[in-house]
Amino acid sequence: MEVIKNKTMMEAAYDTLRKAIVTGHFKPGEQLIETDLIEWLQVSRTPLREALRRLETEKLVVSRPYKGVFVNQISKEYAEQLYQVQSILEGLAARLATQHRTPEFLVELRELTRQAVQRKQIGDYEGMIDKTYAFHQAIWRQSSNEVLLGVLETLQAQIHLLRGTTLLDPDRSEENLYEHEKILDALSAGSCDTAQALMSEHINNAACAAIRIFRQRREQESPKEVVNGQT
Repeated sequence: MEVIKNKTMMEAAYDTLRKAIVTGHFKPGEQLIETDLIEWLQVSRTPLREALRRLETEKLVVSRPYKGVFVNQISKEYAEQLYQVQSILEGLAARLATQHRTPEFLVELRELTRQAVQRKQIGDYEGMIDKTYAFHQAIWRQSSNEVLLGVLETLQAQIHLLRGTTLLDPDRSEENLYEHEKILDALSAGSCDTAQALMSEHINNAACAAIRIFRQRREQESPKEVVNGQT
């Protein structure tokens, strides 16, 4: 029973930390102090460390010997590469999802879009990010391509981290919701080419927003811990 309890505590700590990172509660490059996290999460050291190791495998945090654990600050160069891959893969997912669309799938996307707009209107940006991410995940699943889904799920932590970063920008969040509506229109109309093109453009627009944010951070902040393109 103790093993089950510890596993549950680890998963709870992991889920809370992961959400805090991808929604910007903990900033890129920020050090995660173990004693503070234990008090905040109300967990013991063992499940906390297990949760941090899991986050490290997803490249959401980085452990530096004799220094501690830091929120991963993805480099501009690595982000550009990730967005290039994401643009191609998600464009393909949108094409395939259009081919395999069902009435239930379209209803799900409409509801997620409605909820995302609602969350933004009340200032719940964390909730909006969750719903926009669920929108993308629904399209991945509807592609009915297990290989594609597997690759996207492998990248999902880093994708979600970047998405959270850009959607905290009010201007980008407004554009993002509009782009989702256009993608949904193309999916509903059964236009594979348009759905693929709009999704790829959507990801490229997110990339431009991310690069703009990276430049602003470089101007405002001193160098911090970085992986995948260290500074």
